[in-house]
Amino acid sequence: MQILPPHQYLLAIKELNKVSINHYFAKSVLMQNAAGTVYVDDMLQPKCFYIITNYGMSLIYGSQLTEVTSDFIVTHMQKNTLNTANAEWLQIFPLHWNETIKQKLGLKLIAADTNEQLTPSSRISKVVEHTRVNFQFDQSLYKSRVENSLNETFIALSSSQFDDIQGDVTPRHFWKNKALFDSKGKGICLMKNNEIASVAFSACIDEDIIEIGIETSQAHRHKGYALAACVQLINYCIDNNITPVWACRQGNKASYLLAQKLGFIPIHYLPYYQLIK
Repeated sequence: MQILPPHQYLLAIKELNKVSINHYFAKSVLMQNAAGTVYVDDMLQPKCFYIITNYGMSLIYGSQLTEVTSDFIVTHMQKNTLNTANAEWLQIFPLHWNETIKQKLGLKLIAADTNEQLTPSSRISKVVEHTRVNFQFDQSLYKSRVENSLNETFIALSSSQFDDIQGDVTPRHFWKNKALFDSKGKGICLMKNNEIASVAFSACIDEDIIEIGIETSQAHRHKGYALAACVQLINYCIDNNITPVWACRQGNKASYLLAQKLGFIPIHYLPYYQLIK
């Protein structure tokens, strides 16, 4: 596959709009809000697209998966040759393409619920199949489950805190730079002792949606702060006719359960491949 230059991203956006699973992280690359690389099977008439964010999330999609392209993808999945900096978390759409890829991977595919230690061998990287969950927001369910009487201190997240927030899910992982986040993004910080205890922010945006990212500092976990911060961001979405969006790995129990406390209903359980370095 070949790298598609940014001035041709419109080709990838048109096909991406046909993808019915959560794909906002991929669209963020095409909209140049997030850093990443776009690969295509053919520069003139692409039928298969492969978007990898610098954060490590990726999506393969398109109208046709040829034998040559599927072989290329399987080789990459075994060795993680394209995304050299990080482990990769890959989704594939249409869903029936997953069966083609799984058959070619064969015994090199490990189920996430096995007890095998997930470390690379000396020759190939292992591919671990997890499950990614897409949710749908139910506003009436949210209002029945969440109380708004939160006696906490909140501030808007600005560029001055952009680089200071630590963790795996932070704005700098999802936005190319702080200037873009300042102009397009939204974030709510819950403050404790003049420090950010938890932050809920727009990991991705698209027209009238905000996909929520949430990070709570290690010292402030298990105190309900993540829920409180998310409530503030969801209320902002409701007040501004924006649909909040949530997706996570099913194995991330904290995120999976928090989503449902906030009125999100699981609607899709999808194959999700971890390519280990």
